[in-house]
Amino acid sequence: MAATAFEATQTVARVYAEAVLALATERGAINEVEAELADLVQLWRTDAAFSGLMTSAAIDDDARRESLRKIFRGRVHDLVLNLMLVLNDKGRSMLLPGVIEAFQQQLDVQRGRQRVFVTTAVPLTADQRQRTSSRRDASPVDIRCWWSESIRTCSAA
Repeated sequence: MAATAFEATQTVARVYAEAVLALATERGAINEVEAELADLVQLWRTDAAFSGLMTSAAIDDDARRESLRKIFRGRVHDLVLNLMLVLNDKGRSMLLPGVIEAFQQQLDVQRGRQRVFVTTAVPLTADQRQRTSSRRDASPVDIRCWWSESIRTCSAA
């Protein structure tokens, strides 16, 4: 059975993520790269100019490469910049969020960390989040909480 486009995209994202994780591990830069990739995915979600730069077919690959260098050189780890440049050069810059998600999943496995999803009628307090993430009988837990007044749920991932 042939892979769907989504499955193929996830596979490609995992390959890039594995390479970045291996290089970050080799260079002792996992924490720095992890933080910068988290910042980039947040930038993608909140800054239409950045996501537009990375996804627009109207922007020439050479122009995008130069823009990425001007914006990020000296501001992010070389591995993070090189990831963006390689994705660009291979015509895959729009995969950046998927690569970052795959990187985080692989890092979670490497660290023995689990993600949990919590739905509540009210936001979790800091104490409740701490107690959930520090259970003695479980692996470390990564909790990310979003609250929406309109749906009155708090999801942790």
